[in-house]
Amino acid sequence: GAPAADPAARGSRRPYDINSERDRKELVEIVLHAADLSAQAFCPATAYNFGRRVLAEFHAQYVEELRLAVAPSGFMKDLDKPLQQAKTQLGYLNYVLLPLWEGLCALCPELQPRLDAVEQRIAEIDFDAPEDWAGLAADLQPPSSEDLLLLPAKTPMQERERKRMSVGSIEIASRRRNSVSAPLIHTRTPSPASVAGSGGAGLPSIDGEGEEGSGDDEGLDDDDGEGG
Repeated sequence: GAPAADPAARGSRRPYDINSERDRKELVEIVLHAADLSAQAFCPATAYNFGRRVLAEFHAQYVEELRLAVAPSGFMKDLDKPLQQAKTQLGYLNYVLLPLWEGLCALCPELQPRLDAVEQRIAEIDFDAPEDWAGLAADLQPPSSEDLLLLPAKTPMQERERKRMSVGSIEIASRRRNSVSAPLIHTRTPSPASVAGSGGAGLPSIDGEGEEGSGDDEGLDDDDGEGG
């Protein structure tokens, strides 16, 4: 299966304080965000159906951008190809969903089945046989030759970004082939007694201070790549 990012490498931040209005608001926002991105954390049928629709939407947007002769969104390119679909989905799972659900499970261990589902979706993607991936959107058609003629020329900055993303995808595939399965490391959840005794301080945190964004091209406040 594909590699998962190491939770221990994501850094740490101060514990959440239940008496802090700011911390409570942040936790509510995180839970709402997880609900918005929950499709891949449920059963395979839900995950595949939602994922195919988002891939189809991205592909349709890319084709429409070509027809309008505007600079197309790079991460939406070539989604008619199984390998590119697999790369797009793997980046979303590894760098958006996995850190989110690992953090939530540190706070609420009863959400472990949701994290298990995300890890299973990651393990199913094999770059050596992307056409066998159960979540493949097989009916997407490549842009027409007329559409491709409208593709704007790349600027030097766009070309450098394309090369950077290509190298990143190759590295993920290489790590997948060479990785050895290991248990994920989770933050220990404090006992109810210790939380009560500290007034709520000491709750494990979800994200790391100063760490970089979790997605390739997506931000958590945008469409998050796949969006579900």
